[in-house]
Formats: sequence, C-alpha cells, structure tokens
Amino acid sequence: MASNVIAIIPARFASSRLPEKPLADLGGEPLIVRVCQNINQADVFERIIVACDHQDISTAVRAAGFEAVFTEPSIPSGTDRVAAAAKALNLPTHARIVNVQGDEPFISKACLQAVANRLEIGEDAIITAIERTDTDAVLLDRNAVKVAMGVNERALYFSRSPIPHVRDVEEVNEMSWHFRHIGIYGYTMETLMRITQLPEHQLEQMEKLEQLRWLAHGESIICPCVEPSPRGVDTQEDLEAANALYTERDV
Repeated sequence: MASNVIAIIPARFASSRLPEKPLADLGGEPLIVRVCQNINQADVFERIIVACDHQDISTAVRAAGFEAVFTEPSIPSGTDRVAAAAKALNLPTHARIVNVQGDEPFISKACLQAVANRLEIGEDAIITAIERTDTDAVLLDRNAVKVAMGVNERALYFSRSPIPHVRDVEEVNEMSWHFRHIGIYGYTMETLMRITQLPEHQLEQMEKLEQLRWLAHGESIICPCVEPSPRGVDTQEDLEAANALYTERDV
C-alpha cells in the first residue's frame, strides 16, 4: 500500500452520454460500487471516497461500505469535484490524492500503484497513466483520448483525434508511438488547489478535455506507461461490453 495516498472518485449523476451512469447496473451492482470494489481489492490506498452529486449515489456507495462526500451538481469537471471533496474533508496541503474516474471499473492494480508511487516522488507534477495502442478502433474513437508524448514521460498534448500523425509509416520503428489515456490523475492537495484555480483555455473548450487547461498554463503532466486494462464505460455499448466481461469472469 502507498502510504497516506487517498483515492477520491468523482461521480456525476447527469452524464450526457449515459444517463445516471454511476447507478448503471454492472454485474448486479451499480457501476460506482464496482469501481470502489475494484480499487479496494487493489489495496493501494489508505482511504477510498466517492465525491458525488446525488443522494442515490451516496446511498449506494455507503450501503456497499464505502465513504461518500456530497458535492454540488453544478461543479464543471471531475477534478473540480475532487477538489471540492478534498476541501470538505479538510485535507492538508501535503496530502496525496489519486482521482480515479467513476467509470473505470477495470483499472488494474499496476496502474493504480504506478500513479500512487510516482505521486510519492513527484511533488509538483500531475501524474496520470497511459497505455500503448495501435488499433484503428481506438485511434478513431473520439471517446478514447490519445496522448502525444515527449521525453521523461511528459505529455505534450491530449486529443480525441488520432495523434501523432504518422506521415511516413516505413520510417517509424516497430514500437508504437500511439498512446491511450487512462482515467486517473494523481496530485498533492497543493497542486490540486492550484490547477483548479486556472482559467479555462480555448483548447480545453474545443476538445472537452480538462487536462489541456493545465498544459496550456504550463503545468507538467507525467504519464507512466502501464499494461492495457479493459476500457471504461462511456456509452451504452461500453456498458454492455463491461457486463459481458463480468459474465465471462464469473463463468
């Protein structure tokens, strides 16, 4: 277990792509409960807390034995919701927080551990995770966020479009330079408070990706590369695929 690292899971009731997504049935339990259970089984974090905006989510989470903190429905992003919960919990400035998206029920222990471990040694940077991909289905899917990487595991840009563009395929070495972003962020309380005070940026508005706000304002985002995990749940099709995976695991 990474010492003194807390997981906060933002859960928004009014999802545009999948209404009431946190409460969607996944293998007989609400999706948000499955996310909590998966994180708990990894045994990486000191505490697991859901930052929610609806009483039904709070009720489901607490009934399953996990903590829940109410945050206002009007909060614009997952990171802002995590910040609101962290304030409500009166966490100290040196607290280390991992934001695990509330629609990632299959995120691996290796991924959670990688972010928690890097968070312990990189105080100022934002930590997230990526996986290599070379499939057109991922590269062309606008719900799958791609990352262009620089040196020392630093992200250059995030996009819903396939990046980087490969002009001359024969000149690229065999290792893929295409990466999919995984829905997880790590930061200290101090960094979290700083980045949630930054004004919105046009790139963020265009791509609908909050991490572009941070890059545009000069923040560093470190992206350890981990082994691929099953995708999260963004759409009804994703939910059906997730339920099929649960059925396979139970057989």
